[in-house]
Amino acid sequence: MQITIADLPLAPQGSAPMKNKPAQYKAVNLAVGSRDSVLPLYLYVLVKPRIQVDCIATAEVRKHFFQTPTCVSGHLGGETKLIIDRTLSRVEQVFQNIDQRSMVGLEIGALDNPIARPAAGQVFYADYCSTADLRRNHVNTPTVDINSIVDVDFVTNGGYLRDVVPDSLKFDYVIASHVIEHVPDIISWLQDIGHVLKPGGILSLIVPNKEHTFDSRRSISEQKDFFAANILRQTKPSPIQVFDYYRWHERNGSLVHTLEYSIEMARKSISDYVDAHCWVFTTETFYDEIQTLIDENLIPYNLGVVTKTPPGEIDMFAQLVRT
Repeated sequence: MQITIADLPLAPQGSAPMKNKPAQYKAVNLAVGSRDSVLPLYLYVLVKPRIQVDCIATAEVRKHFFQTPTCVSGHLGGETKLIIDRTLSRVEQVFQNIDQRSMVGLEIGALDNPIARPAAGQVFYADYCSTADLRRNHVNTPTVDINSIVDVDFVTNGGYLRDVVPDSLKFDYVIASHVIEHVPDIISWLQDIGHVLKPGGILSLIVPNKEHTFDSRRSISEQKDFFAANILRQTKPSPIQVFDYYRWHERNGSLVHTLEYSIEMARKSISDYVDAHCWVFTTETFYDEIQTLIDENLIPYNLGVVTKTPPGEIDMFAQLVRT
């Protein structure tokens, strides 16, 4: 099913749906985040049973989310998904709706390759340990230039940002690239970032799409997994997550690790922190699971667009807007 976005002026932002829309179009309220607020905008959806869904959007919707006419996957029945083809560069997609020059930002887990840089605007960095410890931990990691590791402003030690960021400091945006999949308790993590974001602030995520990574054989993460981790207040990857990560790690069509090694690492994770991809998503499941957490009032955001993964890449991009 497709939703085609076209630049047709309809209802002005914040107003009621237009009165003279064609009868076959259904108005769908869409909350679009900006730096200052979340604006109620409207999509008008033409329902053609069992064929396709055609959607026309206000210019304001296009202004926030679309550079060119494009298609997004979706369905009706109380919601319209905004899963779009990515037409922007990686950096442009991360910073869509973000003005680094006038905003204060935080990047989590930047290591030696930050996306947000001080030369472009005021930015802080957070990580699980200090810069000195990161350099020691990665001294033998060939893909990390230890001399380029950022100066970490806020050290969480695996705890909460709200415990180390001053109450007087709130961010206009937070960036996390290839972080969310490593977080043991995704619900608590998203709640915690909500504590340090201003209302209307943006959480900009880069997330690996399992269909394009070494996680391709793994089972999709489901709601029960998120709630189990949250109920347990999980602070490190569980033995199940670690086993699944190692057991089904694939390279060039073959499994990398033996069953015995996967069991060994899972046992080790009972007492030690063993890093793993705790969560596995496709574009559709990421959208659905995050939207479910929002609908249940478990995390304080509205979900903007999620991008499809372009050919030759492994990532999807998503933005959540703080309510």
